[in-house]
Amino acid sequence: NLPSACTFFEYIQARYGTVVNVYCTFVSLFVTLLSLSAEFTSVGSCVTELSDLTSPLGPVIATSIVTLVYTSIGGLPVSIFTDKVQGVSIFIFTILVCVATFAFYELPTETNDEAIRANWEMVITWGTGESASNSFKMAFILISAVTCATIMHSGFQQRIWAAAGDTQVRRGAIGGILLTIPFMTLFGVVGMIAFAHYGKPGLVEVGPERTYLAFLAAFFLIGEMPAAWQALAIILAVMLVASSADTLQTGVAALLKPITAKALDFYKTGTSDNTRLLVSVNFVFAAAIVNIPAIVLSTAGVSVLSLFVMADLVCATCVVPLLMGLSDRTHPVAAAAGCFAGLVTALIIYLVGVNGENGDQPMRMLIQADGLYSDTSLVGFLVVPGASFLAIALTNIPFMMKGYRFKGFKKPAGEEKVPAAGEGV
Repeated sequence: NLPSACTFFEYIQARYGTVVNVYCTFVSLFVTLLSLSAEFTSVGSCVTELSDLTSPLGPVIATSIVTLVYTSIGGLPVSIFTDKVQGVSIFIFTILVCVATFAFYELPTETNDEAIRANWEMVITWGTGESASNSFKMAFILISAVTCATIMHSGFQQRIWAAAGDTQVRRGAIGGILLTIPFMTLFGVVGMIAFAHYGKPGLVEVGPERTYLAFLAAFFLIGEMPAAWQALAIILAVMLVASSADTLQTGVAALLKPITAKALDFYKTGTSDNTRLLVSVNFVFAAAIVNIPAIVLSTAGVSVLSLFVMADLVCATCVVPLLMGLSDRTHPVAAAAGCFAGLVTALIIYLVGVNGENGDQPMRMLIQADGLYSDTSLVGFLVVPGASFLAIALTNIPFMMKGYRFKGFKKPAGEEKVPAAGEGV
């Protein structure tokens, strides 16, 4: 019951208080920084792959500035409107590009090239996992990691909290599912065709100073096609990144809004009542804290994929406390204990490693590009949520014995007060 709230993190503040909210805010900012950097890396790599540009800096800065300007002027409504326009355009362009790719390349099942046929046989069975157990392990880790990161994604959370009601959220979720499944299926098949032709990512040289990268599979295939299709692919890449970038930027702005408002009021009481000033200052903060570092990171040659291991794992340390907050019996102290226990458990697991994967380098699997699919990560994503849950359950016992209940979920009609974190009956 937060009628004036605009983000998930205002709910966390009301439900659990400052300690848990500060921790979750830093986690969300870290994930947002890496996500935005990954988007900028993708658009820079795609444009340089399909054009004569040698530096990704131009496309990255242009995309960043354009999305930041129109979201700072129009805010969330403009971001949602552009998402709708870009969504329809992306779906059409994706179908065209994928159909062209299927038509241009010989089907792996019909080629005489034994290497392509062997790669295709691998990708349609158990992939690079080479066994059912490894493939299921990779699927579990990926699904767990993405789920944890999505829950802490400030842009996605902002759109949920901006909905008029539960009906609109359900419609949006159903619409997203109906669009996402065919969209990802098309790109998945293109990725399989790319694997058949290029083999394992990072091991095949495709021309001078070009190494095949899995996350650019479609664009590597299009690079061998006529220029008109390459131009279409560049437009598609920019739209894909712009759609994600403005979501991340508006999400960060919403996340920072309470902090910005307090800073302005500290300077002069009542300053935050000026909505236009609040929005403008907020986006300046967002640019300084996330946008600029994301540009630097995306053009510095740092493997963003390796950093995602760390980001997803940190998200896993606070997901269970947040979900358990849906129960009015979970106390803020127990939630803080759950976050702390999850973080300590994660550090211990990656410090020690599993099956000697760290070698003589502690935390090696936390910074490796392929660390997300290691046995260490499997144990991490299994044990960390469990440790977090156990810490909450044990710490919460004294508060449950005293009859603690959070008052904020079901208020009497007409009551407007939102109780402070930790207030019980």
